Amino acid sequence: MHNNTNPTCKEIVEDWLRKNGYDGLWQDTEEGCGCGLDDLAPCGEVNMEDCRAGYKSAKGIGPRREDE
Repeated sequence: MHNNTNPTCKEIVEDWLRKNGYDGLWQDTEEGCGCGLDDLAPCGEVNMEDCRAGYKSAKGIGPRREDE
């Protein structure tokens, strides 16, 4: 867990994603980019303009739930 009085940006994002039912982050890129809450931003380069909240599916993290 983290220090609730002074969380990091990563902790704030993780908490918000969990509280709102998301599984991680994704970007709409040719290479495909997505990371789950279990390993959020392993690249160390979260793009604050392009990373979006996403859902886990068989293809990875993306914009929709697998059952939609």
